[in-house]
Amino acid sequence: MKYSQVLWWSFRAEYNYPKLLIALESSPVLELSELAEKRLVYAAKLIMALTSELSCPNTRVGSLQVMLSKLGLDMQPQSELEAELKQLRKRFRGQSQTSLGRSGLSTVFTTFPGKIPQFIPTGYTVTSEGVHFGDELVTATPIMVLAEIQPPDSSSFRCLRLLIQTREKSLCLDLDKVDAVDHRKVKGLLGKGVQVFPENVQLLTNYFTQILQDFGNQLPRIRRSNQTGFVEHEDSVTQGTEQMGFLYGREFISTAKERPSCQMDSAELSFSDTNATDLQKSFQTEGTLEGWLSLIRDISGDPVVRFMTVASFATPLLRILDQPAFLFSLACESGTGKTAALQIAASAWGNPAGKSSLIRSFQTTENALLSRAVAQRDLPMFIDETTFVRKAGKDLLERLVYSLANGTARDRLRNGRLQAVQTIETIAFTTGETPLLDLVEHQGALRRVLECTCQPFGDRSQETGVRVLQLQRMAKSNYGHAGRKFIRFLIENQDSWSQWKILWDELYAKELHQLPGRHSLEDQLAKHLATISVANQLLPRCFPELRSALKDVVPSMRAEIYSSLNRVDKFEAVFESLKMKAVNLASSAAQSGAESTWHYDRKKKQLWVNPNEFQEFTDKKFRLDASSVLQAFKQRGYLHQEPKETQKPGGRLVVRKRSGDVITCWHVISIGSKDHAAATQKIAD
Repeated sequence: MKYSQVLWWSFRAEYNYPKLLIALESSPVLELSELAEKRLVYAAKLIMALTSELSCPNTRVGSLQVMLSKLGLDMQPQSELEAELKQLRKRFRGQSQTSLGRSGLSTVFTTFPGKIPQFIPTGYTVTSEGVHFGDELVTATPIMVLAEIQPPDSSSFRCLRLLIQTREKSLCLDLDKVDAVDHRKVKGLLGKGVQVFPENVQLLTNYFTQILQDFGNQLPRIRRSNQTGFVEHEDSVTQGTEQMGFLYGREFISTAKERPSCQMDSAELSFSDTNATDLQKSFQTEGTLEGWLSLIRDISGDPVVRFMTVASFATPLLRILDQPAFLFSLACESGTGKTAALQIAASAWGNPAGKSSLIRSFQTTENALLSRAVAQRDLPMFIDETTFVRKAGKDLLERLVYSLANGTARDRLRNGRLQAVQTIETIAFTTGETPLLDLVEHQGALRRVLECTCQPFGDRSQETGVRVLQLQRMAKSNYGHAGRKFIRFLIENQDSWSQWKILWDELYAKELHQLPGRHSLEDQLAKHLATISVANQLLPRCFPELRSALKDVVPSMRAEIYSSLNRVDKFEAVFESLKMKAVNLASSAAQSGAESTWHYDRKKKQLWVNPNEFQEFTDKKFRLDASSVLQAFKQRGYLHQEPKETQKPGGRLVVRKRSGDVITCWHVISIGSKDHAAATQKIAD
């Protein structure tokens, strides 16, 4: 069955692909809901009508009967539609496809939830025998124009999506609009399965030209892009005015007015580094929005799951608020509901389980995962079980986490040329048994990772297990609706984006007053919490039903987020150890020896250490490279800054003349208490 494009355009975008397509590929025994069964029957009826018009009906009807029998659907297609289809075929021989669509199909399928776009210019007819102009046969291949494809950049030509029916199959071809009005280019369709008569090439060219003239503003548009997320697009209804839209899987969400006699516009992802079709299917819908809202009300007493869900809605706000990407890690023992928590958060945006799940695994290549993160712009990313990568290779995990947290993919070569650095604009959610930051030695990830080590549903028990399974079933049955509604809310309130930035400033200032004051990087995490707080305030406006269920989401998790930072920060542990070293030196007379590699200045509260000794100290005790420690110390204001600053990373080596003629290089570390506000300001700068 090769009518996926016709089926797609016959359904409005919110219906997605009907289950019939999956059933025709694998013929499984499915348990369908009443709504899914109704849609399936509609799709079956439509295909039977189309195959009766464009292909051999007996084979197709027979395969449909077998499929419907396997699914247990009592449709009785022969008795219900055979007579009507015969009448349609008779009427079809003498009428154009346009008149057939207005009379035949509309009377047979009066309750069908969509319509087939038919753009046939005056004087032309399209039948199973081909395209006719009056009584003259233009081409023996039936050709229909389905949509216009808009490329991701203005430098590329727009295309027409053609549906072509050959004797063996139906297929879709993309033809540049410029080529569609050039008879020399149209003649080239002969090599693609179109039976073009040389003397009638101009008539076929006129066929495409008249479609563009008569239906140019009515053609559905496929927004082709290599990334999801916010885009500006030209709206023909408003004479070319730039409108804000959002590419969401196969759907294009926009506030633009609907063009007359046109289906909703859609999106088409196109990139070579990962499976675009798989990514598009991940953002499909199932069940109802009401079912998802009920799920969120049921987790109102689970702060970790609430936090993850609300944080996922902060993803499309990153570019609006001009904030960087970050990563949330949930780390706890196996069997505590980590995957269930991830599925609940993912259910707002798409399919949380199964073959086309939105949740990815670390059991993949580094390039595939980073390409997915780049493509999934303005939409959250979910990755389950870091344990898999830890077993395969710690270096891979460290590169992945650092790239996700830093917001950029690593440099890559293609065709012998260095590709431009790709930006990652998503919030990634990961789970694992071991805290993520314990596995990553690159402590630069600290400023972009929020980590939680609490069990998401409380202590393990039989009652908790039953409840978690019930929540998982709800998430798997109702998904994909909330994200779409929130995106529409953001686009419809585009005039308020500047006010939301002011709101972020206010929430960030409040967050600074809540800092525990135990770590110099708390200020960085406060920025991410402020972004999540903005989402927390916007969600009740979009979903008034969740006003009480989503109350005080950030305050309930603030202490856990900050405590995780202190627990895993190895650089802070090094500094604390150096302070203890200074205390010991202050009470010891041995430190004043000429050959001593450590010296503590009591008056200035500065610790002087020989570089070789410092390298040995950080390597043996903490397994850290001295240069990375010095880099972190300089960033946090722990390194004493001499009057003449050099460009050496980690601060400059200080040459100090000691007793006798011994001249040694030293690192000078300020051990005294530091003003927290000054330290955080250094980091922010």
